[in-house]
Amino acid sequence: MAKISVCINSLNSEKTIENTLKALSDAYEIILCDMHSDDNSVEIAKRYGAKIVYHEKARHAEVARNFCISHASGDWILVVDTDEVVPVDLWNFLNDFADNQQTSEQYTTVSFPIQDYVFGKPMHCMYRKSVKRFWKKNCAKYTEQVHGMVHTLSGNDFVINPKKKNLALQHFHVDSFESYIEKINRYTTLEMEKFQLRKKKFSLTMLFLRPLLEFFKIYFLKQGFKDGLLGFIMAGMHTFYQFSRSSKMFEYNVIKKIF
Repeated sequence: MAKISVCINSLNSEKTIENTLKALSDAYEIILCDMHSDDNSVEIAKRYGAKIVYHEKARHAEVARNFCISHASGDWILVVDTDEVVPVDLWNFLNDFADNQQTSEQYTTVSFPIQDYVFGKPMHCMYRKSVKRFWKKNCAKYTEQVHGMVHTLSGNDFVINPKKKNLALQHFHVDSFESYIEKINRYTTLEMEKFQLRKKKFSLTMLFLRPLLEFFKIYFLKQGFKDGLLGFIMAGMHTFYQFSRSSKMFEYNVIKKIF
């Protein structure tokens, strides 16, 4: 069997982390990078044999993810969040992929789809076709900024066909609108740092057109109407994210002239 190190970051995740860990019982090792939780996240992880490392509380997870990955000793790295569950079909696929000499020599990373759940319901409009989360050790890393991408450092990328929905990582994304709105506020503020680095400027197009296009994409192009009223609400939430981000850009860039 391939030696797969599962890397998980946590901060007060006791409500969801056990479901994540239960699905990873066959892993070579589980490394939990905890940002000094004040709940039972660490105690739960220890019951599942996880190796615990600590990182100071970061404004976004990417820097802590790289730190967690640096402690992995396996041949392959799988990055999972504490509100995600690896289904059996995906776990078996990744093990077979890493064990297969032909594929493991030809490719160093694997991208797979992610299915988002809202209140326990899989959302048709929130199915992400490709996210890079599995790679050979030292062959990829995160850029350390909010929503940072994974960059392949060496080798070739393999992408699982997004039509194979049984191979999608399960992401239990929203369990309350209150917490989701708090997350929108936190992440749109963090995105201002990214915009500052890119020297991105406010525009009326960003304020008016981008939110409308986001609603059109989620509700019509990604067929959020098939998800009923929840689909309409989530399309509105995505629209609100874009409008909040643009409004903060106006505040930072025009009113306060921070950048």
